[in-house]
Amino acid sequence: MEREGCWRRGPGLSIVKHLVDRMNGEITLKSEEGRGSTFTVTLDAG
Repeated sequence: MEREGCWRRGPGLSIVKHLVDRMNGEITLKSEEGRGSTFTVTLDAG
């Protein structure tokens, strides 16, 4: 449940990083103050 001013905490990004590493992928982050962050996952289709 997400509420204004309340961040959900947990192992989610850690799990994603582990899976992406195992698939030889890449995670990039774009962060803008006051706007939030965007995580992009890139995987090789081959």
